[in-house]
Amino acid sequence: MKQEPPVACDGEDVSLTRSKMSTSIEMLKKKNFDPVTIVSLIPDQTDEFRDKLRILSTFENTLPEFRFDLMSETGFDGRINILKKIIENQSDSILTYRSNNIEELNKFYSISLENGENLVDIDGTVLDKIGFKPSPKHTLISYHLNQVTPIRDLVSNTYQRGYRAVKMAVRIDQDYEFFSLCREIALNRKEGRIISIVPMGTGSGIYRLISAITVSDFTYTKYGIETGEGQFDFRLFQEIKSNIKSNAEGNDQLI
Repeated sequence: MKQEPPVACDGEDVSLTRSKMSTSIEMLKKKNFDPVTIVSLIPDQTDEFRDKLRILSTFENTLPEFRFDLMSETGFDGRINILKKIIENQSDSILTYRSNNIEELNKFYSISLENGENLVDIDGTVLDKIGFKPSPKHTLISYHLNQVTPIRDLVSNTYQRGYRAVKMAVRIDQDYEFFSLCREIALNRKEGRIISIVPMGTGSGIYRLISAITVSDFTYTKYGIETGEGQFDFRLFQEIKSNIKSNAEGNDQLI
């Protein structure tokens, strides 16, 4: 499929390549045992930000996530202006905004879902508070937890409500509870459902890697600034995935 050239917010050629097809939640699905790499970025209109988008566009199975909630020096109206410019020129990305202000969330989500060319991360705790039901085709439901206990019920409830993709960011304190969770997720998975278990906390990097390789369809990484505890640098994570794949292929050849 022929793709149009990227176009920047200010008219320069800097954005990721824009797809002509409508984005679907399916892009978060693990492909041939290769987890999708999500690279979390804090959006702005600097050359450095545009350079990052250029570089990310060269990696396969990799999507940017724009963390509008972390734009600490920009007011809400300014964030909305940047959001509109991004969705005008950018596709195949995740748009994220966390807030306790339901009016702001309604506006952000509505604008983000207008053209159907990006995915929107919506916190599961506000689903019943916003004024509409977001499209399951373009919505990632996320939860942020301090313990493993409620995960199975939240995951089940999310799927029952018609959503197909869920992210569980959870603080992990013990090896046993983490491996038990991974085992349970693996044993109870159903075709077509998309999930990511994102361990949080000091030293959680190894848990993130294990989760990505085993049960998660996608995982989150950083590009410079860390937006979540335990994130790998996206280049390092790509290298790790490549090494694992090479070793696996080598073992197959030996057999």
